[in-house]
Amino acid sequence: MLKNKKAIYVLIPLNLFIWGYLAYSIYDGLKGEDTEVAMSEPSGAVVKAEEDSVVYKLKLTYPDPFLKDVPREREVKLPASDGQAAKPLNKPLAVPVVKTNTVAPKPPADIRYLGLVKNSTTGIATALISVDGKTYVIKKGDVIETFSIKEVHSDYVELKEGKTVMKINK
Repeated sequence: MLKNKKAIYVLIPLNLFIWGYLAYSIYDGLKGEDTEVAMSEPSGAVVKAEEDSVVYKLKLTYPDPFLKDVPREREVKLPASDGQAAKPLNKPLAVPVVKTNTVAPKPPADIRYLGLVKNSTTGIATALISVDGKTYVIKKGDVIETFSIKEVHSDYVELKEGKTVMKINK
């Protein structure tokens, strides 16, 4: 394209000038100093502040999602006084909360110790047990269903449920 040195000496400063102007324009636009322009009002003009004419009103008549089965209001009639007829009075119904134990006691689990595999290099023992027909591969410290594994030996396994420790023989 251009093979002489004079063109390069002209184009490099021109390129730097254009990029510098572009960078300065971006910097000047982003530095955030805004100037306020004072506008003068005509002497006969009246400035009227307008308010928002839209009014929003929420209709909150949906049922409470947490108290689906509890009636929210009931009608109460008060006795008449001074010869007037009884007026119904709407008051919220206070429903007492009664906690009942509806969970049936759990029968003891059918637990069987099926076997043991022990790694000779690491010494970690892995056992095979069956709880209510489900088979688990366990090691010391594991938790299955409600039981934690306390000890694993070649002829028995110790399980802990709550504060109760059970010894299951092979």
